[in-house]
Amino acid sequence: MLIVKQAPTIIENLKKENTKIYPVAVQNLSTKEKTLYPTENKTILIMWATWCSPCKVEMERIQSSINDNKISSNQVYAMNLFEDDHVSLRFIKKSKYRFNFLSQNKKLIQDLGAKVTPTTYLFDRTSIKKASSGISIIGIYQLENFLSSTQKTSLK
Repeated sequence: MLIVKQAPTIIENLKKENTKIYPVAVQNLSTKEKTLYPTENKTILIMWATWCSPCKVEMERIQSSINDNKISSNQVYAMNLFEDDHVSLRFIKKSKYRFNFLSQNKKLIQDLGAKVTPTTYLFDRTSIKKASSGISIIGIYQLENFLSSTQKTSLK
């Protein structure tokens, strides 16, 4: 039954693979700097919300991989899909997550077709290579493998 309910989201995610997304200006909520996303590197973007328990599980896994030097925090971005930036900022200040939180950007959300949390996008420059929604048992390993080619050079 769960697969049937998620079928529309799964199909939409599959349609997004290999789609180019034009960079948009967003603010990094942690540093207050303006940046373009997607960037010219391999990155991941997780769509999340403060009330979303599966989002917190996925972000914990990502932070653990950062702590273990399996991925770089510079490659990880998060955008709150449903709540205003001030709600995100309160959450970020209390959290132990040390990756890039971006201000909400309606154009990017619309271009991605993001509708549920957590949804994770793997970007190779401006091209979506994979999109997945919900908790994935093997998802963190896919993220680590995807980012590993650039990670090895950036940690040296």
